[in-house]
Amino acid sequence: MMKFNLFFFLGIIAFAGCSERNSTSHQKAIEDKPRLTGMWELVSMDAFDSSDGTWKTWNQGMQGYVLYEASGFMALHLSRKGYQNFQPSFPNFQDSIPLEALKHLTNSYHYFAEYEIDSLAQQVHHKSLAHSNPSEWNKKVTRKMEFKGDTLILKPVESKNAHLRVRWVKKTKP
Repeated sequence: MMKFNLFFFLGIIAFAGCSERNSTSHQKAIEDKPRLTGMWELVSMDAFDSSDGTWKTWNQGMQGYVLYEASGFMALHLSRKGYQNFQPSFPNFQDSIPLEALKHLTNSYHYFAEYEIDSLAQQVHHKSLAHSNPSEWNKKVTRKMEFKGDTLILKPVESKNAHLRVRWVKKTKP
């Protein structure tokens, strides 16, 4: 009976400890969500060059936006700098556009997703609902998340993109 009481007591302490950690994690996520919520404009997208230990502009420079809604949904659009200046123009939803235009379309990347914040790990998880790349639909990706003043820094955790750093600044209406 004494062993049972000891195990019962230890179980209660372990459960209380887990509950406290989950409560703290939940509270921190609630605190981080308002910081993350809103429209962010891309400042830079850089790749780490391990040969000299520096960050360098990735893919000749990028532009874009990410929007985090309080509802738990988000949207992202990235494109090469100057994407909008492409000529000749071409119509939407046509199956007969020039090959050059089709290649240009690959310089635009976007998705819509549900997101969750893991504040203890300082990460945000995106589960895509729709994606510009059909093979990425319904995939989950994780980004390390850091705030520095009005700047949000996201770093992919997945190995194929772990060398990237994406810096965003909060956008406000004029």
